[in-house]
Amino acid sequence: MSQSLEQLLHLAKQFSQQGDRLNVEKICQLILQNFPENLQALELLSVNNLHQGNYEIAISQLVQLAQKKQTDVRAYLQLGEAYNALYEKETAAHKLSTNLSNVIAAYRCALAIEPDHIVARYNLGTALYEQGQTAAAIKQFETILLSQPHFRKAIYGLAFCQLALGNYQQGFRAYLARDPSPQLTTYRAIKDQLYPQTKPWQGEDLLGHKILLISEQGFGDSIQFIRYAKLVAESADKVFLVCPPELQRLATSVVGLDAVFSHYDELPQHDFFCSLMDLPAFLKTDNNSIPQCIPYLAADSTALNKWQARFQNVSALKVGISWAGNKANSCDYKRSLALPQLKPLLEIEGVNFYSLQKDSLTEELDQYGITDLIAECHDFNETAAALSQMDLIISVCTATAHLAGALGKPVWIMLAATADWRWLENREDSPWYPTAKLFRQPVSGDWDSVIKFVVEMLRHKVATP
Repeated sequence: MSQSLEQLLHLAKQFSQQGDRLNVEKICQLILQNFPENLQALELLSVNNLHQGNYEIAISQLVQLAQKKQTDVRAYLQLGEAYNALYEKETAAHKLSTNLSNVIAAYRCALAIEPDHIVARYNLGTALYEQGQTAAAIKQFETILLSQPHFRKAIYGLAFCQLALGNYQQGFRAYLARDPSPQLTTYRAIKDQLYPQTKPWQGEDLLGHKILLISEQGFGDSIQFIRYAKLVAESADKVFLVCPPELQRLATSVVGLDAVFSHYDELPQHDFFCSLMDLPAFLKTDNNSIPQCIPYLAADSTALNKWQARFQNVSALKVGISWAGNKANSCDYKRSLALPQLKPLLEIEGVNFYSLQKDSLTEELDQYGITDLIAECHDFNETAAALSQMDLIISVCTATAHLAGALGKPVWIMLAATADWRWLENREDSPWYPTAKLFRQPVSGDWDSVIKFVVEMLRHKVATP
């Protein structure tokens, strides 16, 4: 070699910082050919493979690294990250994965070396929550907060745990610690210029005041929490909402809203603002005070008349289906299905199936005899009108499920073993949506069992209308 070991390592680190994965691989392999025991090159190579998605290779290399650097916390942190990435990859491919246990073991090893390591403890808490060990996850987050009471990620992790257990007052209060959403960030950016007198609302008396509610996060989140507008209106002079254009027309049906807007620069003057998802905290929601005003959304008469005419001569059971969520969602790997997995369901006789799935392929729908509805729905008002004509909606954890529940339609929701917090734990019903029935994976990745249960229920429904 014309270059020294130090020069090669320096070059490999430079390429790694630049994201040049190919050259990192070449240089590290060269170093290890000549210096097989060089741990810096092995670490660079393992992290390089991790970033390239070569998780099995990265894990093999990181195991070697951890065995040789048994007192190095970083080796176990990287190993935990690699196992977690492989777990998510396998789960997204609808495979049963055991790697979450390996994730937990790696972070426990890190903490055995350095018990006060905040990142290792937070990652362990997150992995325990994902495995369904909610009480154990709470202990990890609470341990962090004893020494770092303002560590927002731990507060947020604790919020998820408390909400999943139905401890709503503690959970929603902790949920306030989440990072600001893009919607709130946008509003705050223009607030001082356009609405300088406006203050954040935190539960103060609204008598004689106008308040702006801000839709944030996903469509499903807005649909779930828009119900709180009615409670806010009981004391406020005026209640306004700003939301995405896709929701605007439907949101006008909500009792308590005086006006609905889709742009921040067209808002009337207001005294307070509050995110929809902060309302449960400031209104002190508990298990006995979830607003039960079902239905609290309704399509307008024009859309309803159109869709009623469309289905007036259909006598078979009408079932709307949605099998996948937004791929940009960080939890989509575990909540979405592929349409072919629903084949046993789609083969049931006496049922007309209708797609409520965005971006579905016409050829695939035709293959399974599914009629596409969502292509005709340019906003949620149209989707709500279409859903109103269904006898049943079957969906994974998506906005479709929330919309069906908000409309008071029968909806069967197919969930991952560790589902989103709003579906709670170990329940087949939902306090948020009385018309919902929940079907959960018995173990992570086991969609076959879920589909089997749904098939049995649907066959029974067809046989006993």
